[in-house]
Amino acid sequence: MEVGQVKWCGGSVIVAGGDTIDVLNGKSLVGERTVKTSASGGQEEGNVLTSVAVIPGGAEVVGLRDGGSATRWSVATGKISGEDKVAPDDSMITSGLLGKRTVAACNALLAEQGQDSSPHKAGDIVYFLVETPPSSPAVLKLLNPRTHTLTTVWADSPAETEYHQNAPPSATYLQTSTPEPHTVAIGFSNKTVKVIQLTSAASASAPVSLPPARSAITALAVHPFSPPKVSVGDSNGRIRTWYVSTQDDCPDSQKTTLKEVHWHAHAVSFLAWAPDGTTLASGGDEAVLCLWNAHNWTANRIPRLAGPILTGDWKSDGSKLALGCAPGGIVVLDVASRKPTAVTHGADLLLGQPCDHIVAGPGSTAALVGMQNAIRLYNPHERRYIRTIRAAAANNLSRIDSAPLPKLTVANVAFSANGEHLISVEDTDQAISTVRLVASGEGSSRRGKGKACSTTLRFWNKAELRTRSASTMEDWEEEQRIRRENPSGMEYRVNTFVTDPHEDEPVAAIAVHPRRLLVVTVSAGGEVKRWNFAQDHWVHAGTVRLQGAEARSACFTPDGTVVLVTVDAGVRCVATASLTEIAHLTQHLTNECLRSVLLLSDATDESQASIISHTASHLFCWDLTGQQLLYSLELPVEAIAPVGDASPTDFLLSTSTGAVLRFSNTQPTPVAVLPKIAGGEGETMANMLVSGSDAATATVLYVNQHGRFRYLERRESTKLLAADPAAAGAAAAAPAAAGAGRAAGRVSELFVHHPSDAVNRARRSERVPFAFHNPMQAHRAIATYYDGSSHVLQAPSVTLSSMLDSLLTFE
Repeated sequence: MEVGQVKWCGGSVIVAGGDTIDVLNGKSLVGERTVKTSASGGQEEGNVLTSVAVIPGGAEVVGLRDGGSATRWSVATGKISGEDKVAPDDSMITSGLLGKRTVAACNALLAEQGQDSSPHKAGDIVYFLVETPPSSPAVLKLLNPRTHTLTTVWADSPAETEYHQNAPPSATYLQTSTPEPHTVAIGFSNKTVKVIQLTSAASASAPVSLPPARSAITALAVHPFSPPKVSVGDSNGRIRTWYVSTQDDCPDSQKTTLKEVHWHAHAVSFLAWAPDGTTLASGGDEAVLCLWNAHNWTANRIPRLAGPILTGDWKSDGSKLALGCAPGGIVVLDVASRKPTAVTHGADLLLGQPCDHIVAGPGSTAALVGMQNAIRLYNPHERRYIRTIRAAAANNLSRIDSAPLPKLTVANVAFSANGEHLISVEDTDQAISTVRLVASGEGSSRRGKGKACSTTLRFWNKAELRTRSASTMEDWEEEQRIRRENPSGMEYRVNTFVTDPHEDEPVAAIAVHPRRLLVVTVSAGGEVKRWNFAQDHWVHAGTVRLQGAEARSACFTPDGTVVLVTVDAGVRCVATASLTEIAHLTQHLTNECLRSVLLLSDATDESQASIISHTASHLFCWDLTGQQLLYSLELPVEAIAPVGDASPTDFLLSTSTGAVLRFSNTQPTPVAVLPKIAGGEGETMANMLVSGSDAATATVLYVNQHGRFRYLERRESTKLLAADPAAAGAAAAAPAAAGAGRAAGRVSELFVHHPSDAVNRARRSERVPFAFHNPMQAHRAIATYYDGSSHVLQAPSVTLSSMLDSLLTFE
């Protein structure tokens, strides 16, 4: 589970996500240091954060890891300052100080549990943890790092546990009052809230249960002072503040009173009381922060923030708020002036936002794809954020209806060769109703019947930067921000958009012509559409339906005359001009669907053009000219990426074991091998991109299996990209290939191209993948491998492509 939390820590802002805690300057939001949850820095089990809290005083941060430990890190040095083992089912943590009102109650609980040898003292820093095992009652525990004692404060009653025996409610939120935790509130998935008051051992064991909410609980906040108050936000935008009575003789029906406010039309995702208890801050999908006055419950609203508000925290003096907004903006807000003092968009993935893949952007930039409503452009060489391209204008206004706002996710992006055009595909989690304007006379129009769409195809053109008239200071500041992000004075502006370009099928791939203004989109069902740029806008110019069940990837040949589309277990070659299928590259080694396709070619020798594709367990290399399968290897493939201009016929391959290999299209043995990346054990590349034309300075960017954007270290990139293919001897590379793949004799390793039979015999004796140049030799080897059973073997024809169609027929 990845966490996205923003906290104030002294004068710094910390952003916790996955296995990383980033410390940012509170004034400028410039990164100061990064804290890793382990020495290796990997996101293997036990290193991923599930919850974080700032220790009173701001010198340390405590994080709860999924391996069952509460670890403290020094904010100044980033080093571990202490660690305590807890149960692996603990899912949330918060911290506070023990005051005079709570220390007696906690010591009484210690005595009851036979742990009174090291009593708590006033001023001790303690942690509260919630344990929610799958089939056991929820338990609130108190951990004192000074004495290393773990005390059970409250456990759900047996009757309540038996009532929820099939599916006990899990704790979803944990909050304590500050500056001393005399009130603890726990929100549960069954819409209930338990309030534990640490004024005596009896009150701790008999919590107050708030009435169930009408909708799912989405946020929780505890008032810092007495009398205890708990604010609960729900999925319909309501905020209820419960005044919890501390009188023991008060009837249960009168122990709580309610104040309800309702401005948000959708889920309240952020809720926090100010340190002085006079203001309640709330936020949600509307990208509007509400500051509620606790005396008269009127709200001051601050609109047009960086995006939907996900998380946030008050500074200890109440002067500022730090907010985390989707899809990754961080805003520091001055409460007195109600204006942002610092904004950054560089924390996209620190907040746990999804990033599916990386694509090459204009020039030497890279674009992150898969985030909500945004495309992020980065300079990988300077390692800095450039700007954000928003797929659609953010909805910054609240409206009263029952449906949540649609979540718009950028699913795919492609750029033209000169960078002047951008094509994007956005998907929504629910259908959006569109309105069609119909001309009804000169100078007028009326609304026509629209339709509901879930996919949008947008064509963007570069145009001069356009800003609105700055009539207010806020407008002027917004204009300056836009100009800072676009120093060239140019921006991408939508030229044409198409709703549901493939009807009910999602768009699986986009391919841009290398020389002309022509784009091809491919649906998941195999429908190919061509789009041309004509008369200043993009138009549909042709359609063909390829036979097959699933398509995933597409690319153009270097001259743009052919489009290569992966459909099921093969590659279809489609003529660009006529949109007719002219060839089908097949393989009979696996029925898995091909995931991606690359075309590698050397401008000085077009005869070396080859097609690289892979499934989850196999790698294939075809010769484009002869349409022959040059070689195949059985490898646990995660992703492939071309090396680039430095070695146009080479590519990188990442495996599910964490290894990264560099291959050439002429030989099946790797040129270079990186056994594992510095991200640590278990770190794998789900997608990658090589940025830069010089092998000595190029950078390898990747998205790991947890959806986090990262770089390979310089020494790792150099090891992979600066290797000389000619100097990499087959004898040195063969053991690495054998270790990365499977043992010799597998059918997926039979079709490996080597120049002579003598080499084949030598390699078979070294237990490396079988190599065959003669198709008849492969024919005999397959017969031997299968012992002639359950297969009909036919004589191969001239080309290997045709031979594979007839070589194996499964009965």
